[in-house]
Amino acid sequence: MIKIALFWGSHIYWPAVCFCIFLILKRSRMTRWLAIIALIVSSIAAYARFIEPRVLVVEHSEILLKGADYDGPAIRVALFSDTHFGIFQNAMPMRRIVSRIQKENPHAVFIAGDFLYHLPSEDIPNALAPLGDLQVPVFAVLGNHDVGFPGPVYTADLY
Repeated sequence: MIKIALFWGSHIYWPAVCFCIFLILKRSRMTRWLAIIALIVSSIAAYARFIEPRVLVVEHSEILLKGADYDGPAIRVALFSDTHFGIFQNAMPMRRIVSRIQKENPHAVFIAGDFLYHLPSEDIPNALAPLGDLQVPVFAVLGNHDVGFPGPVYTADLY
């Protein structure tokens, strides 16, 4: 419940910024410093809430499996996790993830859980529909948010 309160409370960021700027411009030295500190701390939290969830990071790694050599065929695998569709529904659209995966041309896709977080069951098919556009095998495991820790249990909805 605290996470949800913080989520919705984050929408007061811009009014708080305006108030801090007012204090910086119009108040005493001590109040200015407190307002500057509050502005910095709240800006870090705002970055974590509004910007970072929309950043799609692609990392390429080469892993040499035991018994293999670099002259053998390469296997490209895409891995992603923690989409948390629901309360964070606009953070990273599944269509954007799938589009980026398709550009990488993998042989398989692995999803490491946490698909959903407070998403109504009737919205699940639409949220995950873009996964149907993948033309390679997709393997997935459920994450803690998918099995109800914390939040609702989505196990039956995801099978």
